[in-house]
Amino acid sequence: MATDQEIQKGRCCTDDQTSCPNCAETPEVHEASGLEAKHSARPREEGFTLLELVAALAIVGLALAVAVPQLTGRSAVELKATAQSVAAALRRTRDQAMSENQSRVMGVDVEARRFQAGAQSAARQMPAHIEVSLYTARSERLSGSAGGIRFFPDGSSTGGQIALSAKGRRYVIDVDWLTGRVRIYEDDESRGDG
Repeated sequence: MATDQEIQKGRCCTDDQTSCPNCAETPEVHEASGLEAKHSARPREEGFTLLELVAALAIVGLALAVAVPQLTGRSAVELKATAQSVAAALRRTRDQAMSENQSRVMGVDVEARRFQAGAQSAARQMPAHIEVSLYTARSERLSGSAGGIRFFPDGSSTGGQIALSAKGRRYVIDVDWLTGRVRIYEDDESRGDG
């Protein structure tokens, strides 16, 4: 066995040993390598360094950042984005009615999953997996599957709701008849919360 003095000098094995207690190499291998010092005075302890742990955590974090949206589904994000787009179109229609001092209608076709903000804008298509419901005044129904919400020059409206749902989630875009205010809320009943 190497003495403390030999380890401090950098030698890890002596000539009378058959193998080194620190690395299991024979003394001849140490001499052939030309290295007098093979081991330090303190043997390496088993475990992970801080750098290795941080790198592993970073990899796990990146994997979760990619996996979580896939697990929750793209449809939930698409549903919310569609609800925000419909609400923005309703607000734009209200602004046009007020600025042009004429009533304006935002049309919705439930079967075709399309909506159009005013006569001048192009119709926008909603994703096929989203179910659409329209609740509006009888005077604004055009057919069994199409209708609209009318805004007046003073900002008021006929009122109504547009409900969008997909995979157990539901967003309702509500238009107040008196003020014309447009707001979006997630329907808690669709998730079973109440």
